[in-house]
Amino acid sequence: MFDFNKTTQLLIQAVAEEIEATKESGGAQGYRLLDGRRLSQIVGQYIYDFAIDGAEVDIPSDSPAQLKVGDDTHPATILSLVEGAIRIAVPGDLGPTVPAARLFVSPTYILEALRTRLEECLENPSRLSLPLIAEVFEPGDAGDGLGSLGMSGPSLGKGTSGPASVENGAEVHKGSPGVALNEEQQVAVHRAMDRPVTFIWGPPGTGKTRTLAALIQALMEREGRLLVTSHTNAAVDAVLTALLRTLPPQDREEGRIVRVGVPHSNDPVLHDVTLTAIVERKARPLKEEQAVPQASLNQIAAEIGRLEPMIRMLEARREAQGRVSKIKAEVQALSTRIVELRHHSESLQRNLHDLQDRLVQGERMHPLVRWWKGIDLQAIRHQIATTTANWEDTTSQLAEAERRRGEMATALDTVERELLQLEARLARATKTLSTPDEQVQERWKWLTNEKARMERRLQEIEAIIASIEDQVLAEAQIVGATLSKVVLTDKLYKDSYETIVIDEASMIPVPYIWFCAGLGRRRVVVAGDFRQLPPISHANDNGRYPLAYQWLRQDIFTTAGIIDENGTVRQGDPRLATLRKQYRMHPQIGELVNVLVYSRDGNPLQHHADITPLKAITGVAPGSGQALCIVDTSGLHPWCAKVNNGYSRYNLYDAVLAMAMVKEFLENGVDSIGVVAPYRAQVRLLQALRDELGLPAQRVQVATVHRFQGSERDVIIFDLTDARPAKMGKLLRGAYPGDATRLINVACSRARDKLIFLADLSYMESQGRSEDSLWEALRFVQKNGEVVDGAQFFDKSNLTVLAWLFRRVDRSKELASVNGSALYNHATFYDAFMADVFRARDRMVICSPFVHEHRLTNMMGCLLEALHRGVKVTIVSRHQDNESIVSMMNQMKDEGVQWVTVSKTHEKLAIIDNEIVWTGSLNILSHNGTSEIMFRIPSQAVAAQLYEFVGIERHLREQAARVERDTITRALAEALGLAHCPMCGNPMTLRIGRYGPFFRCADARCNGKQNIPRNRLRGVLERLHLPCPDCGEGYRDLRWRRQGTAFWGCSRFPTCRWTAAL
Repeated sequence: MFDFNKTTQLLIQAVAEEIEATKESGGAQGYRLLDGRRLSQIVGQYIYDFAIDGAEVDIPSDSPAQLKVGDDTHPATILSLVEGAIRIAVPGDLGPTVPAARLFVSPTYILEALRTRLEECLENPSRLSLPLIAEVFEPGDAGDGLGSLGMSGPSLGKGTSGPASVENGAEVHKGSPGVALNEEQQVAVHRAMDRPVTFIWGPPGTGKTRTLAALIQALMEREGRLLVTSHTNAAVDAVLTALLRTLPPQDREEGRIVRVGVPHSNDPVLHDVTLTAIVERKARPLKEEQAVPQASLNQIAAEIGRLEPMIRMLEARREAQGRVSKIKAEVQALSTRIVELRHHSESLQRNLHDLQDRLVQGERMHPLVRWWKGIDLQAIRHQIATTTANWEDTTSQLAEAERRRGEMATALDTVERELLQLEARLARATKTLSTPDEQVQERWKWLTNEKARMERRLQEIEAIIASIEDQVLAEAQIVGATLSKVVLTDKLYKDSYETIVIDEASMIPVPYIWFCAGLGRRRVVVAGDFRQLPPISHANDNGRYPLAYQWLRQDIFTTAGIIDENGTVRQGDPRLATLRKQYRMHPQIGELVNVLVYSRDGNPLQHHADITPLKAITGVAPGSGQALCIVDTSGLHPWCAKVNNGYSRYNLYDAVLAMAMVKEFLENGVDSIGVVAPYRAQVRLLQALRDELGLPAQRVQVATVHRFQGSERDVIIFDLTDARPAKMGKLLRGAYPGDATRLINVACSRARDKLIFLADLSYMESQGRSEDSLWEALRFVQKNGEVVDGAQFFDKSNLTVLAWLFRRVDRSKELASVNGSALYNHATFYDAFMADVFRARDRMVICSPFVHEHRLTNMMGCLLEALHRGVKVTIVSRHQDNESIVSMMNQMKDEGVQWVTVSKTHEKLAIIDNEIVWTGSLNILSHNGTSEIMFRIPSQAVAAQLYEFVGIERHLREQAARVERDTITRALAEALGLAHCPMCGNPMTLRIGRYGPFFRCADARCNGKQNIPRNRLRGVLERLHLPCPDCGEGYRDLRWRRQGTAFWGCSRFPTCRWTAAL
């Protein structure tokens, strides 16, 4: 049974878990942007595209941000993300190009706003349409879904709008003269108009956007307001653009359709219906009026800026004069006080002398005489003591007053000098301005008053313009905005709509749809393809984030029960309308996705694409004459590696082959090419190589499969990336209807005319399972398409593309490859490689997991010669046990070679001078007569990417930290007399256990250890005084957290807050 409060509370908790997971994965971040280009201006906003420097960005569309260019910071809005690039809008013109900028954005900003909105819904559910929410999220049956829930409402009754039968599809068509629909599209429109909730399942190419445009057009004639929304600007733009293109001119009257936010599309028709553009036109008289005081205000501000220094000096003079008067008054008062205190002190001294004389006389008298005369010695002594105390107090007050008067005199002298300096500066300023002081002050007063008056008028105009904006939104019949915009904008959220249309819903997290569905009064239409990719969530750990894992990783079709617990489509659900006729993909490609997904769902696509114009593209090699092709890289023995600081993967062989194929397609007149890969690292490598080669980005789009969803290209190259020695990644492993199936379906269905798999088939056969969707796809292409040997690109008869490729990126003709080929075997590699070593000028990095004594002996001399020439030499290998190899390693280290040993590494490559890359399956420092091969790629972009992926700098930092740690441990051990294990004589190492610090033997087989009291250890550290790496003044000290874990800190804490792991 539907429980709004309980479900909303669960969703709030799920969003909170997603926020926590997002913060843990990155939190608020700053991103470095490069090569900014101004694309266009949309009323009041300037649109820029930037390249993202290295970092992976995953931010919702319409997220607010701050863009820092130089010292200036500008408010910005994120419009869209494409792999490696970001499109943003800023209110000011930054110029045609922006070489570099910094973007600051919180990845959780939208999520936090969504949580707030859900909490508001929980506090005030009466403003929401709970029956509609229930109908969206509860599985339907053959009857009325609302009736089955025991819920009803006058606004939700069946048959209140739209035709009553499928046969009336012609009536829908008649009401939408600008949109030509096939029968099933008409049925979908009819069902959406007839029911309160409809799910339109629109696989690729079936005209989902066209259907939504027809539905909206039909609803415009019979109902009130309608909200079109989705998770991206591109998706919202697609629906509104389709609608605008089909509406007759009389239906596009001003303000009837309003696009809120900055569109991703550059379509001028869409720009004309943006809220900003409409308000600009309606408020043009006000804008013109606003321009007059604004111009005057700018002039006044400029004049105020010129007068401000003199006004500050005048104010400083008045202040100094006031201080002089005040100090003089205080000095006068102190002088008067000093005179009074002196008189009082002298009077007290006289009284004291008289009392002392009386005391002396009284003491000389006979007691009877004292009695007779009434002289009381005790009273006299008391009077002397009191008078003495009064005199001492008065003297002290006098000294303090004189001291204070001296200070005030000094202060007076200082202020008078400052006053003289101000007077001199004022005289010069007055002479420059040719205006007396009094006139300057009067002018300043008038300017500030006039500025305040104009600002008030401008605020009044802004308020009127804002009211026009409110009016435009209130009167709009169709409102288009992203879900982020709806969540962030009160005017959108607090309004209500007859119909809510949510497109591309399969990728939208469920809490957004829950929130948005309640804004409708009569109808909710959810459109998408649940066999495409699901929502993206950072909550990958079901144990830590169970609610986020459940609610934010699952698509709405599954949550709503359109798909049952077994992943099967509930075809009888009355809410579901299905589109089957596809007009986009070549039938061979369409049949491939049928085999993978749609035939299994009982919804096989029916192919109606005209293949006649497609033949020009399918006829281009590889796989000439076929729409499906596999380029098999098995014969090249490619290798795949993980980036050093993550799980993403890259495969340089595939990247080179992909760009070679792209070049051939471009030469054959193909203008729309997409290269997709499952891994971001591979995409970055592909993009770097594309840009290095000068291939046009507008014709060659490179992105991950996730980023490519919603796009389409004439040719798609699906780079699978995975190869030995890695195991097949989880992104590609899995059977129908899992996530791998959805990813492969998206990749394949992006192609219109030709689909090419770039794969190591021998590897796939060894890793894949017969039930895996990827293996099914490859078998289908093998049977119905063509398999091309990737090695043919390196045959002498087919070198034209690769020859161009390497000439295009090669910066030096004298580094031409041996035998005219870019591919080297064991017989040709070392001569070519050593030629590059001898020409090295700056830096050389060699990654060779294995090292052989014979090979290292042969290469050691030339490597050291390069080192002595000033070349920085770095070698990365696995740990070595051979004593001879270790000895040579130490000798090379002593000479200055940076030799890094890591526990696991597979990369077999060399990078020379950051512009030449050698990579392949051959271990450079251990190869001995094997049949491995190597590539030579002279490319700065590829070199930079591989240098980052391998993590050279990280390896060097970690090794430096290990050396530093070992040095400190040895120093501590020697100071404590524990340099050697008392049991076996091996070195001792510092450890921190649950009971405190101790030293144990470096040999894991020995149990030798010695506990060390904390105070003793800290005392030794104080004596050693190892300098703090940060401030240099304090020394390294051991500190403990509350949990008992130890870390390095500075002895000057909290003045110095340097810390480091132990």
